[in-house]
Amino acid sequence: MTKSIKIILIGLILVFSSQMAGAEALKIGFDEDPLLAAFKASGAQEESLDISGWAVINHKFLAFEEQKAVADKAAKYFEVESKNLKPGRENDSNYRIYKLKGLIKPGVYLNILITSVKPEIQFDPDPETYMVITLTAVKGINDIKTYRAQIKNAFKDYVENPELTVCLTGKLNGRLSNEETGNIVKKTMDSIKAARVEGIVDERIISISGYTPYIQDFIEVLNRKININIALRYNSDEDKTFIWIGSPIIAIEY
Repeated sequence: MTKSIKIILIGLILVFSSQMAGAEALKIGFDEDPLLAAFKASGAQEESLDISGWAVINHKFLAFEEQKAVADKAAKYFEVESKNLKPGRENDSNYRIYKLKGLIKPGVYLNILITSVKPEIQFDPDPETYMVITLTAVKGINDIKTYRAQIKNAFKDYVENPELTVCLTGKLNGRLSNEETGNIVKKTMDSIKAARVEGIVDERIISISGYTPYIQDFIEVLNRKININIALRYNSDEDKTFIWIGSPIIAIEY
């Protein structure tokens, strides 16, 4: 299996093995998505939206044609025919991967990955098939609710609630002072009444995790709920400070 595929699957499993939960969100508040409201509070210029969903969809080692049927069906939830997406495949003795990827509309990129794994270890002999769907939009981040619903619906024949991560990326002009970055984090957190749980601050990056009752899903780390993650880092090549606002955590490279 390629290194990138291993990282995707292992990373997602580690993220959500910390107990994904829900049903405690407040049913009040925003006319728009809380994550989008937090992003707007930051004052950043829009860069991109990334949404990923994943789940174990069965305990079989699927043939390529079976994987293709799963991917083709998932693509229809995004109002795109699979023939308009680029297919790919990869296999070895203990894994098989089928993927579809491409633009589904201007500025919106879709990647569907069906991975069947046949474990080599004796104490866990059952094969599994995962579906990972990733959508990246560089236009129309206001459609976050629509894209999230499309990804969730693509899994509905297999699981009720796939694991989802969402991240909004933006940028601000120049290098910000520690005081300025702190003010942006506070303003962003305050906009959705998020309480800080933990964080990392050094000369290169600031990354703060917290919990807000306005976002339904959360993970638990050391018995503490987390469902919002904000990070800022200066990029000298562009002379911009980039900001990432993710839920329940930032699950893309930053």
